[in-house]
Amino acid sequence: MRKVLLALLFLLSSTFFFNTGQAAAADASFCAQFKGQSKIFWNGVELKPGQIGRLTVLQNTTLYKVSGEQKTASKTLKKGEFYRIYAFKPGMLSVGGGYYVNRDAKVKYETPSKAKLDAVKCISNPTGTTTPKDKTLTVPEIVSLNDDKVVLLNGIAGQGSGVLISKSLILTNEHVVSHNPNMTALFINGQEIDIEGVVVKDTKKDLAIVKLATPVSIKPVTMGTVNSSKKGDTVVAIGSPIGLQNTVSQGLISSFRSEDGVSLIQTSASISFGSSGGGLFNTKGELIGITTAGIFGTSLNFAISIDESFVWKKYLATEHKSIKVLPKETLKVYLNDDMYVGMTKEQVKQANLDFGNLAEETADYLVFDEISYYDYPVIEVYNFKNGKLESVAVLFLIEFEDNADGKAFFDEIKGYIEEDWDEAADREDTNWDDNMIEATWNGDDRASAMSLVVLPKDGQLVASLIFHVEK
Repeated sequence: MRKVLLALLFLLSSTFFFNTGQAAAADASFCAQFKGQSKIFWNGVELKPGQIGRLTVLQNTTLYKVSGEQKTASKTLKKGEFYRIYAFKPGMLSVGGGYYVNRDAKVKYETPSKAKLDAVKCISNPTGTTTPKDKTLTVPEIVSLNDDKVVLLNGIAGQGSGVLISKSLILTNEHVVSHNPNMTALFINGQEIDIEGVVVKDTKKDLAIVKLATPVSIKPVTMGTVNSSKKGDTVVAIGSPIGLQNTVSQGLISSFRSEDGVSLIQTSASISFGSSGGGLFNTKGELIGITTAGIFGTSLNFAISIDESFVWKKYLATEHKSIKVLPKETLKVYLNDDMYVGMTKEQVKQANLDFGNLAEETADYLVFDEISYYDYPVIEVYNFKNGKLESVAVLFLIEFEDNADGKAFFDEIKGYIEEDWDEAADREDTNWDDNMIEATWNGDDRASAMSLVVLPKDGQLVASLIFHVEK
């Protein structure tokens, strides 16, 4: 019982400090003394926005990855190292990105004075005012605060959305920028700036940071943390579905999920294709997620927790000229998922090891069965020319009773494709001309063309999906 009471006392006292240290607004007269400063130092080290303390490692200690109730050892922090602290939970301190250390005798935790915290607020908000921690903004206020910070990303292989996190950097989804050269960022004020390149990316998290060719004068977003949110909270999503720039949707946090160790926010706020990489904001106007996906025909939408990006915070303080970008990727025309034009048979076989069974092989094709596509049983046929992959055909192993049954299936699969590919069909024929219905997506220099067809064969309706090179 004594341990429980001590733990409760610690939690309450820590919460009180955090709330009082963050809630009070620094007035204009206090902020005047910091005019022209870009950094605030605490004990000789820069104090960052959102930082609540500092941890010094006294003895080698374990860094843990914490996801929900799961706690996994990640690496060992060495004696003498120090880390900025942005959040905590009972008995543990967060160093960002879902990583925590035990708060025990192996570490020393220090907190800056309220004056230091207010000074950081002053330089990050030159007007000399801050929004109280418990201040709830209206939806129009959230949009007004962040609309100029959400951009439309355009590239050869498609478009998406992104969020300005520094004067030089935009946070977005990895799938928006990967294999998508010559991108530009279009701001809501009409300003369009070239993307110099990708700074860092994580395919598993589906997050990436890209660098603008020139920095902007727009103030970046304020980055929050999922730790401050709960189920039922109101959230606002801003993105560009189908290129409709900076479309706003409102919803609730439906739940918090973890998939393959990545923290997700489930929300009822609409997230459509083209919104990928946009921002999900809480009622304080803080960025808490990067919108990534929705399930067609439902209110089930998902954003990647902003906490997953905290491992990249070092880039926010780097000068524009010092930010390096990754080498340009080799041009590839992608077909089905990770399949691209020019793959050898052995590469295709290796990629399909975990997904199906190789049923047949000839000089010109590979056939895989015991495989599913959108949870339907299928046969996949990989066609080769001169030993190189050229197209993929997917045949659904289901029977339709009539045209209406076939059309319902067609609409379902088309919806899934449009969500996954972030792109509406370029052409659609559903009038059963020549006894078939079809939707097609045009190819380009980086992506294949695609056709979804339902047509009669051997006395029954069959459905197929074909990925091929159009040019």
